[in-house]
Amino acid sequence: MDSVKRFTQAYTQTPWRKQVQVGGLILLSILFAVLFASISLNVNARASTYGREILLLQEEIENQTLINADLRSQLGVLTSPAVLEKRALEMGFKPVVRDEQTYVVVPGYIERYTISIAPPPQPMEKVILTLPPDFTESLVDWVRRRLVILTNPLTETTP
Repeated sequence: MDSVKRFTQAYTQTPWRKQVQVGGLILLSILFAVLFASISLNVNARASTYGREILLLQEEIENQTLINADLRSQLGVLTSPAVLEKRALEMGFKPVVRDEQTYVVVPGYIERYTISIAPPPQPMEKVILTLPPDFTESLVDWVRRRLVILTNPLTETTP
């Protein structure tokens, strides 16, 4: 108990300790504010950087999509029948005439048969869906039927 009394007496005799505590609390709160601001600034800077990178990547995707579409159209032009025929004529090929056709018989060749896993197509049947009577009965009809059952317990009713 004596040590507590001496501590409070020493504390009251030195008012600068209170000022140091208040100053320390102010400095600590400023430090936390600066720390929070720097963390917030860092997070926002990262978010904006990643956002910009995403925009650049989306732009690159759009550019690559346009390049792919251009290449597909070029391929379509190069493989069109008119261009292929022109290139074949330039290479020395000529259109075949029916009398000039030659069929080559290869001994031992076995023709491949296509295998169909799907069942053969069946004619479509006309299906008429009807609901059971329990689902077509109105609330009023259901209450009426229940009242009839309650008033005449020996009479059996069918829905």
